[in-house]
Amino acid sequence: MFCRLLSRMLPTLLVATTVCGISWIPGQAADVTMKDGSTFKGSKWAVEATVAGGKAPKIDPDQSPNKCVIMLEEAGAVRVYVPRLQVTTFNKENDLRLGESFSLKPERRARNLRLESVGGKVGETEFDQHGRRRTTYMMPNNKRVDVIQQIFELHPKYVKVTATDYLWEFGLPTNSLTPEILHGLLRKALPQDSADGRFSIVRFCLEGGFFPIAQFELNSISKDFPDRAADVASYSLRLKQYLADEAVRILEERRAAGQYRFSYEVAKQFLALDLPDISGATIQTLQKAVAKHDEEVARMEETRQLIGRLQAELTVEQAAEVALIRRVIGDELNFDTMERLESFLNLSDAENRQPAEKLALAISGWVMGSDQAVTNLPQALRLWQTRTLALNYLRSENSPERTTVIAELERIEGISHQHMLRILALMPPQVETLDIKPSEPFTIEIPAASESAEPQKYMVLLPPEYHHGRNYPLIVALHAAGMNPQTELGWWARQAQRLGYIVIAPTYADEKQRSYNYSPDAHKAVLDSLRDVRRRFTIDSDRIFIGGHGQGGEATFDISMSHPDIFAGAIPICAAFEKFSRVYRDNAQTLPIFLLCGELDRDLLFKNAPDLTKMMELQYPVVYTVFVGRGFEHFQSEDGRIFDWMSHQVRGPIPTKIDVKTVRTTDNQFWWWTFTNFPPKFGITAWPTVAKGTPHPMTLNAVAAKAKGDNILTLTCGAKRHALWLFPEVVSFDKTLTVRYADQQLYRDVPEPNIAASLEDFRLRCDRQRIAWAYVELGSTATRPTVDAAARAALRTQRISQRSR
Repeated sequence: MFCRLLSRMLPTLLVATTVCGISWIPGQAADVTMKDGSTFKGSKWAVEATVAGGKAPKIDPDQSPNKCVIMLEEAGAVRVYVPRLQVTTFNKENDLRLGESFSLKPERRARNLRLESVGGKVGETEFDQHGRRRTTYMMPNNKRVDVIQQIFELHPKYVKVTATDYLWEFGLPTNSLTPEILHGLLRKALPQDSADGRFSIVRFCLEGGFFPIAQFELNSISKDFPDRAADVASYSLRLKQYLADEAVRILEERRAAGQYRFSYEVAKQFLALDLPDISGATIQTLQKAVAKHDEEVARMEETRQLIGRLQAELTVEQAAEVALIRRVIGDELNFDTMERLESFLNLSDAENRQPAEKLALAISGWVMGSDQAVTNLPQALRLWQTRTLALNYLRSENSPERTTVIAELERIEGISHQHMLRILALMPPQVETLDIKPSEPFTIEIPAASESAEPQKYMVLLPPEYHHGRNYPLIVALHAAGMNPQTELGWWARQAQRLGYIVIAPTYADEKQRSYNYSPDAHKAVLDSLRDVRRRFTIDSDRIFIGGHGQGGEATFDISMSHPDIFAGAIPICAAFEKFSRVYRDNAQTLPIFLLCGELDRDLLFKNAPDLTKMMELQYPVVYTVFVGRGFEHFQSEDGRIFDWMSHQVRGPIPTKIDVKTVRTTDNQFWWWTFTNFPPKFGITAWPTVAKGTPHPMTLNAVAAKAKGDNILTLTCGAKRHALWLFPEVVSFDKTLTVRYADQQLYRDVPEPNIAASLEDFRLRCDRQRIAWAYVELGSTATRPTVDAAARAALRTQRISQRSR
């Protein structure tokens, strides 16, 4: 039973050496490490001029091809293309072995037809005991084709599959087979009257991570071949150690995801097995994990009691003020929030500190973080009052109410802009979401902005042990045509639940829609859902990803390139790179993209090759994974490689230079710059008809000269109205800031860090990792995304009218 719990593939260890001086000789095995830290490995590799091999468009013979792509082929089943200049380390391996593999004898018929492309699956049976299945495909000509497929080779990582009626072979992950079918095929491939053959199955399963099968075979060998007891004992010891190592890996993985209870139970279950032959270091790791968990639980309870005892020593008036705060801290204290009380706990035994001073450390540390804790109780209570007022501001839908809150905040003594930034970073959610439970899909409806509009809906799935004292990475999942948000949510859920991601699936397309329409409505649905989920749950805005299948993959391309400042990465699956995405290609200079598709999926390989190859030539952080011989699929069993790549991605820093293109009038916000009033020749909302051709994009450029010791912002843009959200990474707040537009000076003043601006920015974007310090409007009303009149008055913006230009 425990074997089933731990039946997972062990990670491959990669060794890297520097790229410098290597000889590019294809054919050897190799692994590469990218600038972001992600690694890829292949049993074969080559340096290519394109991402599509022989299927790519012909290269101009007058131009010598730029071999800008490294291709890594894995087990003949997957090809991974990465930009050569994004590789930091490269290691060639002489060992080309892929592990022990076994052959089966497939049924052969007359085969003379070759499939040039494969549509989506509309039906599929499970593989039977002979390794055969029937799959029905919808071909590009809208005809259904039944194909009998059969496994003919077994490898610990991939199985090779052939079609009985077509010249067609491809690979599938071995772990996509049920354990029963895999075990039966292994027994069919190897002689059962030979102990060596049976041990081959054990080795295969140990390498592939199929531990229950390995255990079954060892028990069987022990019974059928008693003279091989010593070998059985040796393999049993290896299996036990693999299981122990896997337990440690799961424990560390789940703790890193904030799933402390689960990791604790894993360690306890394994230790209960009492396996004396397991490595002492492994057992100690598990024992320490259990002991540490118990100690932390005990420490949290002691902390609650300590705060209660200190409250009892206060004056009646002070105790009354602290009572509610104590309950909040007690309720929300957990493994992740304990660190806020480190300063308090470190001085809890100090004899030279009064109870009020100690409680001040707890309260202020809870509000702003342990490193900002203070010992003055009245100041700590003012910080708590500030937190309460700020939360009231964020939760209010009434502009006059928010203006009143700003006035109240200004009357609190000793509260600085820096205090507010720290408070906002640890702020609880702006919106309470009742009845939602971790690991259970939940539908949220966003109220419509007007009576004529429809409310926006999205589904959300929280990871196990979710709580708002921890920041969680987020996946925005966009469904394929003919599918629904719940289906897409379920695709991402398996790995997201294990690794601690929140997943949302917006309703961004009409149910009858059969292709992505590139409309602003789709963008609005996604962005509104994203804002709403950040208001309800604690999201790590530096780790927001967007991904989807088919139509959802094309939406992923479009939305991520239209808003590259929001996402840490984009994962289009079986998606065409076209229309607005092609126009916006250069917006992805710093946007990590992980694209997956089947080699025979329509004409995608040919269609996507020019742009993806160009992006790799320009060193954009794009990875292209092509599954050999496969068509339009969801690739559920390949989700592990996506999450491994995601674990290395983080949103890039706030740039001091913005260099992008835009076409739609709704694509008017990039990082800290918003603009409106497009020139007549620019700005559309829908893709034009073929007769009108490709729309001409408006090029935008903004440069901050802070890095040179100046404090100048230069804007180049055809739009006439601008709004700037100012960040210390972009401008200096201790010297005069000049904003220039063409040959005009739009602004010249010393920007002042502004609590109202930071609150409004946080209310609108809910980005606790990046909070603007000030807000400036240039021209007329232009906001990011909307600031009403009363809020603008509270922001104290420096406005320069169109007339004064």
